[in-house]
Amino acid sequence: MRRFVFCLVYLLATLSITAQGLNEYISFAVEKAWAFQQANLHVYQAEANLLGARAAFDPQLSLLDRGKAAGAGTGYRYQEAEVRLPLVGGMALNATGQWGSGPWLNPESRLPLSGLAGLGLSVPVGPQLWYSESQQKVNVAQREVAVAKAELYVIEQEVAKEALQRFVAWSVARREREVYTASLARLEAQLAQIRASYSLGASARKDTLELFAYKVMRQSQFLQALQSEQAALQVLQSFLGPEGAGRQWQALAFEDPFYQFVGLRGNPALEQAPKRQLWEAKQNQARTQLRFEQMQRWNAPNVNVIGWQYADSFNPYGSSWKVAWDIPGFNRKNRSERQLASLYLQEMTLGQDFFDQEALNREVQWSQQWPTSLANVQTMYTQAATYRELWELEEQSFALGYSSVFMKNQRELAYLDALINRNQAVAAHLQLLAEWAAFTGQQVQWP
Repeated sequence: MRRFVFCLVYLLATLSITAQGLNEYISFAVEKAWAFQQANLHVYQAEANLLGARAAFDPQLSLLDRGKAAGAGTGYRYQEAEVRLPLVGGMALNATGQWGSGPWLNPESRLPLSGLAGLGLSVPVGPQLWYSESQQKVNVAQREVAVAKAELYVIEQEVAKEALQRFVAWSVARREREVYTASLARLEAQLAQIRASYSLGASARKDTLELFAYKVMRQSQFLQALQSEQAALQVLQSFLGPEGAGRQWQALAFEDPFYQFVGLRGNPALEQAPKRQLWEAKQNQARTQLRFEQMQRWNAPNVNVIGWQYADSFNPYGSSWKVAWDIPGFNRKNRSERQLASLYLQEMTLGQDFFDQEALNREVQWSQQWPTSLANVQTMYTQAATYRELWELEEQSFALGYSSVFMKNQRELAYLDALINRNQAVAAHLQLLAEWAAFTGQQVQWP
């Protein structure tokens, strides 16, 4: 008895008027879950990679000043300033200024005394004009951001589903323990009364022993339920990490048919399902890579032309050019990259096709399971209410002397079993709703 009172006081002390419910737990779990935080970091990493890829299109200022002073008639100095402005694709605009003097200056670097100013354009010939490597890095980085965000969305839904399942399991365990707590308290009071009646000779010893046996059985059920509740609470808090320790939560109240008010669409647009969006993002990423590799089929020359004029006037000086062309013999590297990119795209397309088939199957299963589960829950509520009424009637009959301790406790036991089964049916129904919500990406306001 003392142990029972101690456990009961301990559990009641863990409650707080600031205890929060299911929606708060899910929000906190999603925020603190390791998988969600890691996926969020992946989004930041992808955005950082995108920022780095876009750096290839940043304007650049280059300054050069070199020279040598080794004695009279042996020195030189060469200076150069260049502003490079990358344009779309692989094009770039260059504005250059050059100054040089001294007897040891390289003959190729001989310049007028006033220096030269030049304006040039670098243009890759062929598809590289649009599908340059720099532009491809930006495109790939953009696709990486889209994939990372889609993965974050999938993980958010999965974490929310797992959080709901843990919270519901703990609620069921807690309400079961409360059911046995109340029943045990009633049996303790009845046992005290019947013992007093027995001492006066008004009750048989058999009734006293029978009620004591029920009390021992109920105490065993209570301790088992208490152990299950403690384990479920540990699982509940561990899901939140260190920040979840010590937080108080309000278990679901299964007495109210709250499951009827969960807003969930039965026929959502499966194209918006999180996993399908992830497959689409990966497909777009694969298409981007394949398109780039196809455009790199033939290496084309890169032409750089600069028009020069005197730095102190607008008189033209001349022009310079540079043509660079790398021609691989068999182009096996690009052929291999094209094949790999094509195979990766096929893999992503195959994955999306399988998901679409899974979505159709899940939709059929949902249309069959949801009404069955709902009907089962409603039946369980009716059954629990019926057994409660039978138990109350049996209590009245016992008080009038028309029943026995055995019958009264059998009615109560049947009612307790129906109550626990009702709670478990509601929990299974909520988990079914959570599975569908996570699969379809629906935001649900839970009770």
